[in-house]
Amino acid sequence: KNHLLRTVANPLFLQSTEGKKFITHLFHVDASLVGELHKAIKVQLFEAKRSILNAYGEIYYNAWKQSADKKEDDEEEEGQGEIQASIEENALQDMMYYQIHAANPKIASSIRIVLDKFYVNKKSP
Repeated sequence: KNHLLRTVANPLFLQSTEGKKFITHLFHVDASLVGELHKAIKVQLFEAKRSILNAYGEIYYNAWKQSADKKEDDEEEEGQGEIQASIEENALQDMMYYQIHAANPKIASSIRIVLDKFYVNKKSP
């Protein structure tokens, strides 16, 4: 489990398409893992470069979008609604809270870059 959590901080994973897909997949393994993944990512946000922040934004957006799509496709599958709710409550709302209440403008800016992927795709179905 610790090795999986370390992958979210590894620049090699964040710079490659396959690495981002793998981290996105980790969000769908178990709803309880979402909170731990988010904590591991949140630690990295404050000192990360813009390219890394964009990668995290892409990972969060794709994890959320895929959980929403799977929920619609497989309504009888129990875990997908739980995973989507966990992503929304444990990760996205936490980032929004810290972005609004950030004492340091750099922290607010970093979180805004991550959440920008959601803003850019707000009209997407």
